[in-house]
Amino acid sequence: MKAKEKKRLLGNVVFLIIVLIVIYLIIFSFHDIKDVFQIIKTIKIKYLYYLFGIVLLHLFVVAMAIAVISTGISSNVKFLDSLNIANTEHLFNAITPFASGGQPIHGYYFMKYGIPAEKTVSILVSNFLVYQATAALFSIVGLSLYLGKIIALIKGQVILILIGFSINILILVSIILLSTVPKSAKLYRFVIRGLGKIKPLKNVMIKAEEKLFEFVKDFQASMKALFKRKRVFLGSVSLRLLDIFVLNSTAVVIFLALGVPLSSSDYFFIIVMSLFAQTFLMWIPTPGAAGAVEWAFTILFVGILDISLIVPSLLLWRFFTYYFPLIMGFISYLVVRKRSVIYENSFTD
Repeated sequence: MKAKEKKRLLGNVVFLIIVLIVIYLIIFSFHDIKDVFQIIKTIKIKYLYYLFGIVLLHLFVVAMAIAVISTGISSNVKFLDSLNIANTEHLFNAITPFASGGQPIHGYYFMKYGIPAEKTVSILVSNFLVYQATAALFSIVGLSLYLGKIIALIKGQVILILIGFSINILILVSIILLSTVPKSAKLYRFVIRGLGKIKPLKNVMIKAEEKLFEFVKDFQASMKALFKRKRVFLGSVSLRLLDIFVLNSTAVVIFLALGVPLSSSDYFFIIVMSLFAQTFLMWIPTPGAAGAVEWAFTILFVGILDISLIVPSLLLWRFFTYYFPLIMGFISYLVVRKRSVIYENSFTD
């Protein structure tokens, strides 16, 4: 990794630490830290085993979804190496604004491991499409089932949820247009030029327009390659859908561990709300949407949980859906970095 990229990475980490310190200072200014951890201590150890098991399964399923795509498109990388490269996203998405760091690091190491640039682009685009499509479709189902219930729970804040939902749908529609309409580049050029009239965005939009047509060409080629491989496409979609259930079931287990009375009919609603808390405010430009996600969780579940359980459940949920995956992503990053040197040496021999 270049010195400039390392400096940027370090800057992201420092910024994340500062943001988290501020967030938790605010949280604990309203709640006694001793009371919070006293409640957490009452949890039976079996629930912690369940939670660690769920998150490890989540890490494996996400890695499998990406590995299915990468090994389906290129046979250059071993399956276990694909799994480790995939897991680095939990580190880099967590420390970059808009969770934007995962794809660049995937691309960097897929190419270092010997995958040609055009196939790397195909892998990244395919993975992005599958993730956005499954998350958006799951959100549509969730909102259609529970919109009335959500409005009753969060009332005035529902507009922020709808903004996040609209952004997710806009991304999905954009992907479909890029994938299926050959002349879609002209539409996006019109949008880019319009945004370029805003002075702070002018230079960024000029660079974006220069790369637009090549990007669209690569994108559509990637989509054709993905849809030709039906097993790869269906396999990765199925794994992503499974992962949404797996990861967001952590909220159900945490609530049960804290003694919240739930019926089986509540489980899917909580899974949907947990997904919304993680995804609908990802447009907030802090690393991993830190602060926004905590706020969303609080707003979405304050009508369900006793007030004394809000912070304990938030801390547990954030640890198992954010901090623990971040740590595992860092371990995978160390493995990938070491293995990439072996690959490079094998190419030069």
